[in-house]
Amino acid sequence: MPEPRRWRAERERKAKIAETIDANVKLSSVVSDTLGASGRSILDALVTGETDPEQLARRATSRLKASRAELAEALRGNVTDHHRFLLGMHLRVYDDLQRAMREVEAHIERELAPFRDQIERLKTIPGISDIAA
Repeated sequence: MPEPRRWRAERERKAKIAETIDANVKLSSVVSDTLGASGRSILDALVTGETDPEQLARRATSRLKASRAELAEALRGNVTDHHRFLLGMHLRVYDDLQRAMREVEAHIERELAPFRDQIERLKTIPGISDIAA
């Protein structure tokens, strides 16, 4: 199911937390999905106290377009305990929202189960998606 606009906005807002003026960490300049596997691993390490840009850059997967050097440069900043606290809190809120969204989607699927045949037939109409059906 596509990510609703509000969830996307919340996701993007969480991704910008580490980019405060005084922290000066620019993860989104080198990672397209800051809450994907690499970005999340880096953010989690920041929360737990890792500050070495090279160590943080090693957490990235090889699928990133940016080089380790570019990534390390983007991760040079001044992350304080206060930043770690806020970032950790925002990541927990994001995780809670993701869990809630999965619960709602599962509930919807259970409620729609008796109508699955009708939904499948509706989806054969051009322009009718799973959501519209």
